[in-house]
Amino acid sequence: MKKVSYKVALYARENTFNFISYLFIIAFVLFYLGFYLGRIVAK
Repeated sequence: MKKVSYKVALYARENTFNFISYLFIIAFVLFYLGFYLGRIVAK
């Protein structure tokens, strides 16, 4: 039983890391798009 819970914890940790990295990438893309659109509007 302990081995199974360890696998589940490891899986959850990996998924959490992937989720955070995805959020970071999405935030970066949105920031870049906003910056780019802001430059176009400023012109």
